Amino acid sequence: MRGYIEQEAEHHRYHEVHLSVTFSDPGWGPALHSVTLRATLIAATGSAEQPIAWSMAPARIEDPAQRNVQFEIKPQLKVAGVEASIGALTGSLPKTGTPFLLALRELRSDPRWELKRTRNLPLDGTQRLVLVVRAPKEADTTMAVEVKASTKSSILRRYRALPTPLRLSATL
Repeated sequence: MRGYIEQEAEHHRYHEVHLSVTFSDPGWGPALHSVTLRATLIAATGSAEQPIAWSMAPARIEDPAQRNVQFEIKPQLKVAGVEASIGALTGSLPKTGTPFLLALRELRSDPRWELKRTRNLPLDGTQRLVLVVRAPKEADTTMAVEVKASTKSSILRRYRALPTPLRLSATL
């Protein structure tokens, strides 16, 4: 591992970026349904290599109410006080995997996180996101983040994107 890190230090820099998004319900209007944080990583001009999202955390968060379900089927027959049983069939059903958060496009220069309200997890409170950026050593790296959100109204279950996305930019 030490050899790999020393070899990488000759050509690349690594930046650890912490992002935090806070959801607050103002109490009026429809609640948030989904939010997308899209990052764009750009190396300064003259660099042949573009920076990439080397690592993203969390990668996935699922609705905790979705659990493994175990079942047992036991055929029984009871006639005139006499019971008979023919073994049992057991098994389990896997998680349905309703995602609340998904990290997408790792190892690319356009990573993003998608957060979506689930039955048991509303978009409220704070969600922390961590991104490790691998960038060419010789070039400055710029990261731009765009946040888009949408709501879902109860009238015919229409989705509506909020009018203006939030845009942030920083040099790493």
